[in-house]
Amino acid sequence: MFKSTEAKNVACNAIVELLDTTSGPGWLSLYTSNDTKVASLALDNPAFLSAVDGTAVARTITDATALISGTVSYFEMQTGDGSMVWGGSVSLPTFTGDMILNTVNITEDTTVSVSSATYVVP
Repeated sequence: MFKSTEAKNVACNAIVELLDTTSGPGWLSLYTSNDTKVASLALDNPAFLSAVDGTAVARTITDATALISGTVSYFEMQTGDGSMVWGGSVSLPTFTGDMILNTVNITEDTTVSVSSATYVVP
């Protein structure tokens, strides 16, 4: 299926703007395979810049302190009230997760950082 650049941008912007629909910032939350939240990092509001060629780039993602020790296996991008907008798998750079982290083994009370995020409409 082919989409025009305009269609990709409109679709991408509509999805990422859902993060900004509640009061307060959206969240990037990291979870273990048994659905235990390891950390939630606050997003800017608006969370993403306008899409270009079907790709939206996140604005600032604020560091967070790990709530527990655990191995991160998936993430969710959430509205300010915690409703999931999208999510995906997490892996190390040598694998093909939807989100790549330098480490997936997080220790309680350490700083968790995500330097960048994108959302792509192919």
